[in-house]
Amino acid sequence: MGQDRDLDGFPTYLRRAITDAGFDTPTQFARTARIEPSVVFAWLRGERRPTMRLIERFAPVLNLEIRTVASEAYPEAASRARQNTPAQPKLVRQAADVQLALGPDSPLTEDERQRVIVFVEAGIGPVRAKLRRRRAS
Repeated sequence: MGQDRDLDGFPTYLRRAITDAGFDTPTQFARTARIEPSVVFAWLRGERRPTMRLIERFAPVLNLEIRTVASEAYPEAASRARQNTPAQPKLVRQAADVQLALGPDSPLTEDERQRVIVFVEAGIGPVRAKLRRRRAS
């Protein structure tokens, strides 16, 4: 069921990334990223590759750049990706959690989402002007 030899390195890369991100098991990672564990295990066995939509979902959970994960999953397209995709900043794990909590597939109720927003705003508010000045320079 493996697709081709370009896929050979991705399972090793993903297994290492899961461990490096502090997950004890691939199942723990899958549940945190809200991906069926059977799908992650198919990636780890080299039977399938993740779609870009799933890469965009799980790369921040692993504190990896989307572009890097896509290059590992699809090495045949890596040179095109390098030419056409701007670099994306690495997200800290907490930022990835907030992104998942507030994103379109959020499991939170609207009330819970609003509480997260208030909490994040309270933390980022004091540094927002400093961040804007840095971006402007």
